[in-house]
Amino acid sequence: MDTFDMAVAFTQFCQKQKITHQERVRLLEKAGGLLALDPSPYEKELQALPRHYPSNWKAVTILDQEYPKRLSRISRPPAILFTSGGTLAFLNAPFVIAVIGSRRPSSYGIEVTKRLAREIALHKIPIVSGGARGIDALAHLAALSYGAPTAAVLGCGLDICYPPEHKALFQRIEQQGLLLTEFLPGTAPRRNHFPARNRILAGLCDAVLVTEASQSSGTLITAGYAADYSREVFAVPGSILTKHSQSCHDLIRDGACLVESIDDILNVFSSEHEDCF
Repeated sequence: MDTFDMAVAFTQFCQKQKITHQERVRLLEKAGGLLALDPSPYEKELQALPRHYPSNWKAVTILDQEYPKRLSRISRPPAILFTSGGTLAFLNAPFVIAVIGSRRPSSYGIEVTKRLAREIALHKIPIVSGGARGIDALAHLAALSYGAPTAAVLGCGLDICYPPEHKALFQRIEQQGLLLTEFLPGTAPRRNHFPARNRILAGLCDAVLVTEASQSSGTLITAGYAADYSREVFAVPGSILTKHSQSCHDLIRDGACLVESIDDILNVFSSEHEDCF
């Protein structure tokens, strides 16, 4: 029995028994780790597992050194993260930023995201996003193109490609970065998964940059979590003649830092993270 098998069986059991995130963490702490758990309560789940999972899949518990430190300090941190690709070490870098926004960006939003994400990537700052269409994909592509680490936080299992057209993108992220999720293999994307995914996205970073988002965008959920976790929120202003940037304007009105260039981000953090910039 390996760590990934035990992680899946433990999570399946906890879901069936409606065991909370906090209680899962307590069970792991009491046992002293995943493989130190008594496997007998999870025997049924273990026997039902596939013979093999992909070799680049890993399970990282909140007790492991590799677990992202920022994420461990939020309310309701995932007890276990399922990952595909490389190591999580870059998520413990001195400075990490999330770049998020609309799934259907305007030409302005596309240009702004490409420009800012490129500048962030050239500073080798890790970029996290949600792997979604639109701005998320542009942020990941900039990181991949300019040599910055990137992580896509999924609202489904590692074996589910969502959206389907991002198969090639996710393969590149696996090779040069990381896919991660709290959801079990085989878990399909559902509407209620994405707010849960967004809390992880906000928890992994020091700052969230919203490059374009309308009022109906789910981006505000992530920005709200970021504010709750005392992360810095940055937003790019847009035209008042369209609705594409309405959420950005609302965020700025509520105290988010207005961003016109990468300097607006670097100036906030440079004194705290001089080695990064």
